[in-house]
Amino acid sequence: MYVVTLQDGPLSPEEVGGKAASLTYLIHHQVAVPPGFVVTTHAHQAYLQDGGASGPIPGDLNEEVRQALSAFAPTTRFAVRSSATFEDLASASFAGQYDTVLDVGAEEVMPAIFRCWASAANHHAHSYAAQHGLSLEKSSMGVIVQALVPAETAGVSFSLHPVSGADEVVINAAYGLGESVVSGMVTPDTFIVDKATSRIEGLLGDKEAMLRLRPEGGTEEVETSEELRTRFCLSDRDVIRVHHLTLALERLAGYPVDVEWAIAEDSLYCLQMRPIALKGVMHA
Repeated sequence: MYVVTLQDGPLSPEEVGGKAASLTYLIHHQVAVPPGFVVTTHAHQAYLQDGGASGPIPGDLNEEVRQALSAFAPTTRFAVRSSATFEDLASASFAGQYDTVLDVGAEEVMPAIFRCWASAANHHAHSYAAQHGLSLEKSSMGVIVQALVPAETAGVSFSLHPVSGADEVVINAAYGLGESVVSGMVTPDTFIVDKATSRIEGLLGDKEAMLRLRPEGGTEEVETSEELRTRFCLSDRDVIRVHHLTLALERLAGYPVDVEWAIAEDSLYCLQMRPIALKGVMHA
């Protein structure tokens, strides 16, 4: 079997990669995660054994992906992202090293899967691995296909301060899709929340642009209006919601966590959870 649903978990990193394994664990514990499925590491291994980009599609992969997509409405848009076996390690997150393809229709999912697989050979991913004392020669990649959350606001949160290690929740947030925060495209709003008292300290970011969905498909970067730039993108209520989610995930994981989240139509979703890296600068 080359395709499993996220609801089939919890699954191991060896089966689906680190990122997907984390999501299956969260769904198993009733955390709000967008629905989706995973093309397994077994499919990637078969793809490589058959010649990679120059070889045939592994076995029944096309049919299994088609069946998985049939569970969604025909108009559903998807986010397709890597889930390598070496991703989201405590010692190396591999954030931004592999490709993510946003806002694709069902007919575009297979090419997006191949694009994620191709990114496993990126020179910068191998350089990053070498810097952390790892070799990617035996690494495999799962690929996550999820219903895309049309986020009004999104970002990342940390259950410990990622620079100082202080026992407080740090939230970086901006308008639109969270890739603008994860990639470092914008200067986000920052909220520091005291774990004991829930007191919020806010630092207004410029939020100079936002990444949003285009009506015709795909994403676009647009300039943020002066009105939006000069006010916080999250209400106190939403800051506390993200704060509570981050602490709940820390308790589930049993270690400090780095969380990607999104808010759409007043619903808060967890998009990713990984061990926090306390060395270096804040996650970008």
